[in-house]
Amino acid sequence: MIFNQLNQSLEKTLQSYSRLNDSLASGKRLLAPSDDPNGIARAIDYTLGINANNQFKTNIDAASTSLNVTNTTLTLAEKTLSDIQSLINAASSGQQDPLNSASNAKLAGSFRDMLYDLANTKMTNNQYLFGGFRSDTQPYAAGTYDYQGDSGIVRVPIDSGATLPVNVTGNATFSYTLAAPISQQIGNGNFVHYTPGAGTTVDVEIRDATDTTVLDTFSFSNAIQMTDLLSTAIGSNDTSRMQALIQPFAQVQEQLRTTMADVGTRVFRLDAQSTWLTNNTNSLTNSLSTIVDADPVRTVAQLKQTEVTLQALRDSASRVLSQSLFDFLK
Repeated sequence: MIFNQLNQSLEKTLQSYSRLNDSLASGKRLLAPSDDPNGIARAIDYTLGINANNQFKTNIDAASTSLNVTNTTLTLAEKTLSDIQSLINAASSGQQDPLNSASNAKLAGSFRDMLYDLANTKMTNNQYLFGGFRSDTQPYAAGTYDYQGDSGIVRVPIDSGATLPVNVTGNATFSYTLAAPISQQIGNGNFVHYTPGAGTTVDVEIRDATDTTVLDTFSFSNAIQMTDLLSTAIGSNDTSRMQALIQPFAQVQEQLRTTMADVGTRVFRLDAQSTWLTNNTNSLTNSLSTIVDADPVRTVAQLKQTEVTLQALRDSASRVLSQSLFDFLK
């Protein structure tokens, strides 16, 4: 009876000693599900949360890169539009000579090419920024400058149940939608009528000072086409066309600034969410460590105490085994 009890105690203490040694070597408190079923369940939850946060952080990093490139591109486009406005004001004054006319027309052409290049900006993964869902297709066609993308908005998860758009489309950036017809008198006394067409197309009609005789008509659907028209108008010293383009350029610049503000808001939100995820991940990691990681100081103390217990059991077992049958019969 006494021998069986000692044997069971020895086995139990040896198991505890072995487990403490393993825990000290691995640095882990939980070595098997049976060690702490509830703790294991919480550890799994914490681990899943950490993994999810890491994926959200990866999404945010990619989204931030894309939006920062977008913001830089829009800043350059906005500066180009401001330069175009200055050029129109100078060229449409009626004071330019043929030499200035040719030079300004060439400058307008360079602005057109700059806007064209910016609107067709690619990321390092060869995806176009402003093509919508058609990010593998060049958004603006060469020569016609027609928009070939779509209105698709790409959203990525940044938290459980939360997504954020990571792109802007060409139509929302380099074009504007005319809600209703507009008429106005321009600097040379003629009248201009702007009429909404399909999508972002604007039809323009220039009439004489009596607003009865049609002198010119043209249309455009984006800032690149507008700048192309401007280059031709400057080259031919067509002040009516130049002045008729002032309002559309102001409209598209306002639209672009609105898009820039929206992109800035998204970047700010991503930064805030990234900080929150980092803090939350640190909290989950600390909670996970509390459950699964062993305290080295405590483990060593427990190991020493177990060694003392084990030695005492061995001494007791030795004394019991050394006793003779005569000793038990006394």
